[in-house]
Amino acid sequence: MYTYSEKQQPLAGSGRCLPQRRPAAKRHVASRKFFCSASLHLSRRGALMVEMVVCTVLLSLVATILVPAVHAIQRQRKITRSETLTLIELNNQASLLQMSASTPAADVKLSAWFLQRYPGASLQISELPDAASSEGGANPLRIVIAHPAGDAGVEFNRSLTVWVALPEDET
Repeated sequence: MYTYSEKQQPLAGSGRCLPQRRPAAKRHVASRKFFCSASLHLSRRGALMVEMVVCTVLLSLVATILVPAVHAIQRQRKITRSETLTLIELNNQASLLQMSASTPAADVKLSAWFLQRYPGASLQISELPDAASSEGGANPLRIVIAHPAGDAGVEFNRSLTVWVALPEDET
């Protein structure tokens, strides 16, 4: 069956071999290694807590940098959206003025959806005195939409100049 060397002795009933006991000097070295690893374990006892504190400090640092940046991006998007919707409303008002030349400029108002979104916005339409109104039978009008400082915190005005055809009786 099995042959055993001098240094191995069979386990009772198992058929497996275990190495023989080491001499006393080697055992002492092994036990010293055990105590060294135990002391290393004791010195690492607070390491997890230190790692947690360091991670918390790093995460709070990242949060203090990212939160204002995300807020600034959100504010810029609001301003861009507001400017875009204002330009769309200006285009709608210009189309309305060009299609119905008989409608006086004083009767033109901001649309309901725009006033609902920006309640403080105002519309001003004025004739441009410098432009020659005889060119092509068109009358130049400046359309201005003024926004007070609202959600975005920025006050701005957007304007568009439109040449509206003069009514038949004025030409």
